[in-house]
Amino acid sequence: MESVCVYRKLLRAIRKHVTNDPSKSSFRDYISQEFRKHANQNADKDTVKKNLQLAEDYALLISSVHHHKVFLRH
Repeated sequence: MESVCVYRKLLRAIRKHVTNDPSKSSFRDYISQEFRKHANQNADKDTVKKNLQLAEDYALLISSVHHHKVFLRH
């Protein structure tokens, strides 16, 4: 269940801060592909936890960079 939350958080950050244009779906496609690829693997819990933390960190990075750019404009 946690992976679904992280997946949604990452997709939401991309839609909100990178692009919402359906023709530019390379980020969303890559993320979907990676989550599906790793969903079928029987990796140990530490590896899964690290990958989910990395995805969550990327979502935070995307949002933070966007907000930083907004602050620099003012």
